[in-house]
Amino acid sequence: MQEYNDISHRDIWEYRLNLTEDEVRNMVMHIWELQKIYSYYYFFGENCSYNLLFLLDAARPSLKMADRFKWWVIPIDTVKALYSSGLVESVHYRPAQATKIRYMSSIMKSRSRKMAETIAENAMDPALLLNMHDSQEDKIKILDLAVEYLQYRYGKEKVSRDDYSSLFLSILKARSTLGRPDGFEYAVPPPVSPEQGHNSGRLSLGLGYGEDRSFQEIRIRPAYHDLMDDDAGYVPGSQIQFCDTRVRYYDAERKLDLEAFHLIDIISLSDRDSFFKPFSWKAQTGLMQKRRDDGDNHLIYYLSTGGGVAYRNRFLGLYYGMIESDLNVAGSFDSNHALGAGASIGLQKQITGFWKLRLHGQALYYPVGDEHKAYDLSFAHNLTLSPAHALTVELSRTKTFGFYETEAAFMWHVYF
Repeated sequence: MQEYNDISHRDIWEYRLNLTEDEVRNMVMHIWELQKIYSYYYFFGENCSYNLLFLLDAARPSLKMADRFKWWVIPIDTVKALYSSGLVESVHYRPAQATKIRYMSSIMKSRSRKMAETIAENAMDPALLLNMHDSQEDKIKILDLAVEYLQYRYGKEKVSRDDYSSLFLSILKARSTLGRPDGFEYAVPPPVSPEQGHNSGRLSLGLGYGEDRSFQEIRIRPAYHDLMDDDAGYVPGSQIQFCDTRVRYYDAERKLDLEAFHLIDIISLSDRDSFFKPFSWKAQTGLMQKRRDDGDNHLIYYLSTGGGVAYRNRFLGLYYGMIESDLNVAGSFDSNHALGAGASIGLQKQITGFWKLRLHGQALYYPVGDEHKAYDLSFAHNLTLSPAHALTVELSRTKTFGFYETEAAFMWHVYF
């Protein structure tokens, strides 16, 4: 619990199950049998969620939980299966220490946040705060936040044990003189629980227009969340997609094309503040159509990586910038490949509870292989109708090998 909650920045949702005493005993006996047995870990299939299914089946064989999943097992799907089986008795939210710190700092003034950080970094004697003109309530919040942040820094091994003990006691000594005020607590408001979010599979149907021709498109994504999906039940700023497949039919040519096959598409946008400095990154690979110097689209293999920073603003939402690299491989290239680098910027804003928008721009230069430049600017709106349905409008403008292309698409998403 400490490893996940306090060190790895992970909020925890605890689901209490209505197993009987005999069923719990059966599960414990099975766990005892496994103490000298190991199993290989596979991210898609035989992962932590997968092994939990067998423990539940050992407790109550009639559930047959393991038989419900054939190809992959995602933690959120396991939780939903618990609900569909009537196993969940109650739910308890355990915010991570980082979540507590962010919440505490959000209800404080900027000056108070900075002072708490200064105290926790041992740059100010906490006893000096007692003689300042701040209100008693502000002083209490400052010292409470300083304690939490100091504990976090110690867990991250950013402060020695001796320095931690000395400073920790100094802060508590100052804090003990202030008592406990009436009227406020640090109870973190729980977000939407995972089982209330959209299902991990998604089928999309849509139509669009680009390059003076119309098209119909069908998309299938087995798993499991992208930046434009509703964040309820998911971590905002995160994207993990596997085998996202897009097929288009062009009316004029009466031609069916594989538009893209994104084998792995991961983006992590973690916002930074004065207390935390996480690194944002991306990793993507698969197949996609790309305009060549002959003016036609060709299917290429791509491998794209990047890293950068993200920040959150009350008015702008989540905005970010990344330095990226991109490798393209295809027989249609004169050199069979193109290797380049560049940058991207963007922002993501939750306008209302159901309306989200995203603006993204990218510029890449490929000096190795087939030399060229590529630019992309896209703008998307997503309207969540329910956990099972959403609508997306996408606009994009690209330039590759000197060719411009403007495209608009309208998609209807069904989550299953």
